[in-house]
Amino acid sequence: MDIEINILNRSDFGRFVSDFFFHSNNNFGENSFLQSSSWGDIQERYKRKCFYLSFKKSGVFLGFSLIIEIPINNFFKYWYIPRGPVFKEDVSDKDEIEIFSKLSDFAKKNNIVFIRFESNSVALTKEKNAKKTNDVQPSKTCFIDIRQSRVDLLKGMKSKTRYNISLAKKKGVKIISTSNHRVAFDNFIKLMKETSERDGFYIHAENYYKNLISYNNHFIRVFEAHYNGQVIASGIFSFYRRQVSYLHGASSNQFRNVMAPYLLHFETMISAKKEGYKFYDLYGVNDSKWPGVSRFKRGFGGEQFDYQGTFDWPVKKGCYKLYRFIRFLRSFKF
Repeated sequence: MDIEINILNRSDFGRFVSDFFFHSNNNFGENSFLQSSSWGDIQERYKRKCFYLSFKKSGVFLGFSLIIEIPINNFFKYWYIPRGPVFKEDVSDKDEIEIFSKLSDFAKKNNIVFIRFESNSVALTKEKNAKKTNDVQPSKTCFIDIRQSRVDLLKGMKSKTRYNISLAKKKGVKIISTSNHRVAFDNFIKLMKETSERDGFYIHAENYYKNLISYNNHFIRVFEAHYNGQVIASGIFSFYRRQVSYLHGASSNQFRNVMAPYLLHFETMISAKKEGYKFYDLYGVNDSKWPGVSRFKRGFGGEQFDYQGTFDWPVKKGCYKLYRFIRFLRSFKF
């Protein structure tokens, strides 16, 4: 029986994914918020076209995929599958490759140059048509099992991290989950600008953060650290299925000695634990690229998880070669 690709609307996709995970034993790293109907909704707010697909064979569900269509220029576009496609654990390598082959045919009909994907399928990433490219999402992260007791969570952390959490408490730092979108955005963007100038890294356009923060108070939440009547640290988190993911964080240049970011993460973990979440994703470590941030995150303990990375699957091979050549030229600074 041939593989079937079914196009769903966003609501039906959300119900399908819920049923998929209800019958799945997938653990951390395999139920990303980036493959949710809510993430698709956020992307559609950016005026990006999204496809919601399920895969079947002989009437049996094999997996699913949220696909985001991204323009390259006025003429060309590609599909991006963040942390996907997602397959059931017992799907064969042959079926995974057949699914992607069918997906490639579907892409060609939609005038797509290539499919960029981040599946953890070894079969797909080892396929000769898959081309490794620069990672979009971090390829390494740390997950913390927050089903542990509060005491065991602290035991799993480095001594400096435990000390800084205790110090922030003694100094009177308070962690608050805010539901006022406008205030949360104003506080966050002010701190993000300070953090960017201090640490010298790229930040998204303001509308990106505003869109995230204003989405809803269940899927995307903001936690703030308050001290002396001021917000001195803020974090944006995704709460999805079994896990909480740390998306973006920022802190003030003032009162850095009270170690607010340490308490911010710890209290967010405790809040998620009370609600029944199982895993806390610190979302990205890279000891050579982000040594300071990675050192901070690793201080909370947990287990490193490695993804396969980001790959391109050319659909129109001539156009894809041209795209890669132009990107290569742009990598030089004249």
